[in-house]
Amino acid sequence: MWLAVALMITPACGGRVETGCGGCGNPQDSSSPQGCGGSQGGALFNFDVPIVDCDDASNPGPHVLSHGCHVACEDGWFDCNNEAIDGCESTTECSMLNDAGTTTVEWLQTLSDEPLGLVVCGKDLVYADGALLVATDKSGGTMRTLALLDRAPTGGLACDNNYVYLALRDASDGGSKDGRVAGVRLKDAGSDAMVSLIGVVDPARSIDLDDAGGVFWLTRRDAGTFLTRNTIDASDGLLLPIDEPQTYKTFALYDGVWAIGGGDVRHRYADGAVDLLADANAVAITARPSGVTVLTGIDGGAQLGDASFMSTRAMTSFGSDVFIATDDSITHVSPLGALSVVASKLSHVVDLAADDQYVYFTTLGPPATLQRAAW
Repeated sequence: MWLAVALMITPACGGRVETGCGGCGNPQDSSSPQGCGGSQGGALFNFDVPIVDCDDASNPGPHVLSHGCHVACEDGWFDCNNEAIDGCESTTECSMLNDAGTTTVEWLQTLSDEPLGLVVCGKDLVYADGALLVATDKSGGTMRTLALLDRAPTGGLACDNNYVYLALRDASDGGSKDGRVAGVRLKDAGSDAMVSLIGVVDPARSIDLDDAGGVFWLTRRDAGTFLTRNTIDASDGLLLPIDEPQTYKTFALYDGVWAIGGGDVRHRYADGAVDLLADANAVAITARPSGVTVLTGIDGGAQLGDASFMSTRAMTSFGSDVFIATDDSITHVSPLGALSVVASKLSHVVDLAADDQYVYFTTLGPPATLQRAAW
């Protein structure tokens, strides 16, 4: 069993800041109506602090240790994007990053409900806006409704050339289970738009596809939550015990299937043999062409190599490139280990997807959104 681990940085805000203009990180002058930001991943801010002029040394506001129009970081924290408003956002020295800033984020769509899944399907993006399943071109210019579902998905989407796959929540309220796993046609959707793979189940968040047409999903049972695989014709049964994801997601498809359960990582081969990496304290996993990358848990977040991420939300990959989202930022690691912050100052990232040019993501907001950033 081979476990590939890459180096990462902490894109989330952190560390107390010392600042003048704007008191707690606001770069504007004392006439600005803008207050200070909220508490962001360890950076200490306060919405109620008045704006402090650079020449005003009488009341610097809470958590400001010195004055002047600059940001001075605590030991171990670095301001790599030259934005005072988000404080000292990195635990990696700025010289180790590809650049000192972030790319421009493009706002593609505003959602009307909770974002519950996102996937790149060829030339389109497909996302779940509550119970509404929508396809849009990658610039967000055109959109079409694929299905109005009878209930919201559990979260997570997967697709092939013909269908988008998703798990629909159990709404039985303790009675006979009525959740299901289904596929929705990408084209020519009509009254027969949905094909059910399995019903009478209680699915959890997460779904993926293998090259043989198998749909992997999480089922809740009395004994716990398990990873299972279905096709149109059959079920492989309960494959592995698995944790429901706090950071999406907790299984990956590479040389069989890998799953995180109780912090352990299990690798099940096609012949059914299982390897166990015990006590790994794993929280999320993604597959690459040469192996898998695993995030391990720390207090309040996750860690990869020597780098920590507070409030992690999702991890995905495109080829050998890996992307990690925290609550308010997205970081890219190249196959050679080059590090860059793709986007920052986001509002509660939910899902990630990527192609060869962009990383796409949904945010909870408010308002809930679909956005993209070049990487």
